[in-house]
Amino acid sequence: MTFNYKLFTMPRCHRCPAARDVIKTYAKISGDSIDCGRPENMIIAQKYKVQKVPTLIIYDEDVETKRVTEINDMVEVLTELKTK
Repeated sequence: MTFNYKLFTMPRCHRCPAARDVIKTYAKISGDSIDCGRPENMIIAQKYKVQKVPTLIIYDEDVETKRVTEINDMVEVLTELKTK
């Protein structure tokens, strides 16, 4: 299993700093943070059908396995991955 993530955030999002902190604290996998405040990144968000921020998508071998938008769920998912 090869897990990675994509975290979608925006500068004016009041929950996004907490999501970035969760990644720094709990993520033991590699991934990308995408700032949807940049016009070129909105295309990426549309491609991944992101409807709100923050959104954390977890992939296993490039197949989406989890998608969460709540901070507590992000902690739970990333903690779960540490045990795999």
